[in-house]
Amino acid sequence: MKDGHPYFVWRLQFIIGSPTGAVNPKVGINQGVGYWYVAPHVAASFTPTPKLEFSTRLNYEYNFPGSTFSAPPPIPGLVYKTGQGGQIVYDNFTGSYQIVPKLNIGVDGFLLFQLNPDKTNGQNVPKSLRNDLYIGPGLHYVFDPADSINFNTYFRIINNNDSSGPKANIQYIHRF
Repeated sequence: MKDGHPYFVWRLQFIIGSPTGAVNPKVGINQGVGYWYVAPHVAASFTPTPKLEFSTRLNYEYNFPGSTFSAPPPIPGLVYKTGQGGQIVYDNFTGSYQIVPKLNIGVDGFLLFQLNPDKTNGQNVPKSLRNDLYIGPGLHYVFDPADSINFNTYFRIINNNDSSGPKANIQYIHRF
């Protein structure tokens, strides 16, 4: 609440990613990324009562083709030249309630739809469309005005062509 009234806040962000760092094609984990991408998103929060809040962040990502790829799969006869991840739309959402002054509990989730298939050498990769819906409990604890922690656990509702199983996220936040 702000001055005794519900409030709504939102932000719009536009990210442009560029090829950065080194990518070693013989190693599966690399610090760099070998392609350009654009990723706009809009985030919003609504607080209808002093203890209740709802938030969402809707994202879109477009990946441009790239010729750098780490650890291409050893497929007989495949000569990797270019790859392109499919376009995705995804949303992170939460609703929480403050049960004591420093602790909020709630329900969190994420939803992901891949709009078109991944491509290798300009050809669609079969069965590469991802669709996910995960929902689970979460909590937010405030240690002091500068430090807090988020903990979320997600359970699969829908999962196609992606890693499955429960997921957990711990986020420590320090405000400078």
